[in-house]
Amino acid sequence: AFKKTGAFTPNMGQILDENYQPVTSVLAKSSLPGLDIYLTETGVSYVFLNYELDSAASQHPVYITNNNHFKVHYSSVDVNLSGATLTQGQLEYKNAETYKASYYYGDTKTEGISSYKDVTVKNVYPGIDWHWFINSKGQPEYDFVVHAGYSSSVIKMQYKYADITPGADNLLISTRNGSLREGALKAFAAKQKVEASYNYNEAEKEITFNIGSYNPANDLIIDPPLVLQWSAQYGGTFADGLRGVASNGGSVYLTGYTTSVNFPVYRSNTTAYF
Repeated sequence: AFKKTGAFTPNMGQILDENYQPVTSVLAKSSLPGLDIYLTETGVSYVFLNYELDSAASQHPVYITNNNHFKVHYSSVDVNLSGATLTQGQLEYKNAETYKASYYYGDTKTEGISSYKDVTVKNVYPGIDWHWFINSKGQPEYDFVVHAGYSSSVIKMQYKYADITPGADNLLISTRNGSLREGALKAFAAKQKVEASYNYNEAEKEITFNIGSYNPANDLIIDPPLVLQWSAQYGGTFADGLRGVASNGGSVYLTGYTTSVNFPVYRSNTTAYF
């Protein structure tokens, strides 16, 4: 069975629209429980998913496979890289997963597609690479690599279809079905920390970066930590059911059942118990 590991799968024609036609503007896709990430010809799209089950499906997980028993609610956030160039030929993949996936739609089939933990969009801007990878927590993350002699000032990220709440050193991107946080900005050159902060244009919903002084003969890495704050779906690959929920103001406790062998549990490098 397909596992939502967050790894990036190249679009080899398997991603279709509502009319079952190939969506050529999507370059690659990453899937997590409750969140899909699409690398596109204009930037990246975050799609939060919320599955609403009827009473039959909630009591009998087998009904989840029947579209008559559930509805899918989603919220999409588009992030356009203004002035950037993104094509399938610019993508460089590394660290393949051990599995491969095949897709069948009528007489059309796409077989043996690998997924990767590391993908780089080379020269998304002249002399700048956009690097996506799966971090130690199993979540997608990205950074920009500004090569020696080039400037980060050309990087412009414009957000659509989301509420943006700027904090002291971070940005909260909210929708009705989930939210993400661009954490405190980090930057490094020659392994030395460089002062960095966000510049948010509220009128345009556009983010640029304020970068301190560094030796331009070195590559600059700009790292906006990407954190999934919450989504309306939580679980593993197979059927999971919620039977109760409670909170003490600081923690949330869930009871129920799972048939997923990859249901998320305690992460030893965090304070979260799942």
